[in-house]
Amino acid sequence: MLTKGITEMATATTTASVLGVFAHVDTTLDAIRQLRAKGFADLTVYTPVPIEEIEEEVEKVRPLSKVRLFTLIAP
Repeated sequence: MLTKGITEMATATTTASVLGVFAHVDTTLDAIRQLRAKGFADLTVYTPVPIEEIEEEVEKVRPLSKVRLFTLIAP
């Protein structure tokens, strides 16, 4: 019985993850594009400063959030 509970916990928390560290913006963008081509859709990218090109690439497939839309058109 204990073994069954551990097995259920292990399979419930398994997800596919990729971690990459890149020194240059162009290699980061290439990696994002390659991941998209392989079917990865939900990407999280951390950079020490905002980089517009990376943000645009990551946001291409995300729907516009209701909060951002409200902020854009709110009086």
